[in-house]
Amino acid sequence: MFATAPVLEVAAPHLIERKPGCFIATSSTAGLKGFTDGRGGADAYTAAKTGIIGLVRGYAPLLGPHNVRINAVAPTGVATAMVLEHPGLVSIIADNLISRTP
Repeated sequence: MFATAPVLEVAAPHLIERKPGCFIATSSTAGLKGFTDGRGGADAYTAAKTGIIGLVRGYAPLLGPHNVRINAVAPTGVATAMVLEHPGLVSIIADNLISRTP
């Protein structure tokens, strides 16, 4: 979040000037579902990823009329060091995948 917001603020005028344009931000399923393990770290991660989704939603009506598209992708289940070092997150991600699988 602390990198996405300033980059978007600087990039937006350039994207508008050179239209059409596209800005893709990386969020997480945590930003859509609100994951937590109650120990603070997951809370901060979820808050940051939820903030990115809000930022993208806020910029969409500002950029859209200038033919600049903005989207957020929300991957899940990526075996990063953060996930592997916190077994509680593995179970949260697994539960999320199972609940969303038809």
